[in-house]
Amino acid sequence: MLMMQDPMNPGSLRTARALPIVAGLALALLAVAASAAGAASPGLDAYMRAMAAFRAGDDATARATARDACEQGEGRGCLVAGFLMKEGRGGPRDDAAARRLLWDACRSGQANGCFQHGILLRDGRGGAADAALARGAFARGCELGDAAACSDLGMLHETGQGGAADPATARHFYDLGCERGNVPGCFNLGRSYLNTAPQDRQQAVQAFSAACERDFGDGCYMLGLIRREAAEAAPARALFERACVLGSAAGCGLWGVALSDPGPGQDNAAALGAFRQGCEGGYPPACFNLGSFLRAGIGGSEGAAGARDAFTRACQLGHETACREISQ
Repeated sequence: MLMMQDPMNPGSLRTARALPIVAGLALALLAVAASAAGAASPGLDAYMRAMAAFRAGDDATARATARDACEQGEGRGCLVAGFLMKEGRGGPRDDAAARRLLWDACRSGQANGCFQHGILLRDGRGGAADAALARGAFARGCELGDAAACSDLGMLHETGQGGAADPATARHFYDLGCERGNVPGCFNLGRSYLNTAPQDRQQAVQAFSAACERDFGDGCYMLGLIRREAAEAAPARALFERACVLGSAAGCGLWGVALSDPGPGQDNAAALGAFRQGCEGGYPPACFNLGSFLRAGIGGSEGAAGARDAFTRACQLGHETACREISQ
């Protein structure tokens, strides 16, 4: 028997956090550097040299020179040096120094500096965790235009970290992040509508569609669940396939279920592959279904030993039925 999670209970999916995108930061910094090329000051000169090193892939020189720029009052230097220290690029990771540098960057009006500083505050890196201060850092970054800061601020409002939980305010900031191009913000906006405002199903569809269109696999997965609930089997199947291709473990699990459904499109060998991919990605029902297929001798040669391994993995991931299977 194939086991699937409740299709309208996305709780088994990890909530998507807005993640700093290294390439995006690099492009933003390069654009700023180009626009500043005509000015002259010691701090700016050091910053420009740091950016030249950054472009050349010399993170160690970029890190040291950007710190010099920061010490000479160039906020963009603080951002570059803090970011490289936070990521452990060009030298050892130094979260405490990164905290100070990114705070200086934020105070100087660098939106991404506020976002990066908020991450360190939220996660307790380089000092004590302080969700209330993280809210402030993300709020400032969002105000200055950083899309990821808006989305992460929404997360703190939704989960009640650093202040009261407020789903409506969380949706507001997810929406801002999504509008500005932060794809996890789109996903979390849709998830928030499903969890706290199920009457607004159409808004959830729009948000998940925006995430899926921007190649966010779990957005396609959630959109597929909604289509399947509406008895739109063909669109749902296509969305689960797209989700799986984009790396959504849950999408692979549900694509496997669609492939194993009796009918003209049934393909048990492909379903086995989808279940295996979903299991490797950590989706418990995919592991259970993989075990069920292998135990039944469908599409694989591992047999009982492979089935037990799959059930064990599902049990480790919290699938209670799989735990009962391996205890028998």
